[in-house]
Amino acid sequence: MLESTPQSSEENVSVMDHLSTGQPFPVGEVRPETRWTLHNKQRRFQNTLDILHKSGLLGITLRTKELAHQNQATQNELELLKKQTELFLKAAQSSDPELQAKLLMSMSVPFDNDRVNSNEQCETT
Repeated sequence: MLESTPQSSEENVSVMDHLSTGQPFPVGEVRPETRWTLHNKQRRFQNTLDILHKSGLLGITLRTKELAHQNQATQNELELLKKQTELFLKAAQSSDPELQAKLLMSMSVPFDNDRVNSNEQCETT
């Protein structure tokens, strides 16, 4: 069911004035339709939260979210370990001291998901 946005004629004039002149809304001023949309989203979120809580699914939902986060962290760590393994194999097959130094450096730094996510991973080249 669609609800109409509650706007006074003053709000409509203000919106129309800004739209017709092409001027942006002043900083700190929220468009009436945006205010309504935010309120509607908050209300829907609260309803969803209440339903999940009453049905006993809220705990399961939160735990699932945490498990998904842990899974992503594990996947990131696995990816880093794969890169380190490739680097190890290259270093073992080569007498290049630069590869060996890269390997030692990558292994001496503790694992950090933020580092992996921001593409500061050890290079395999």
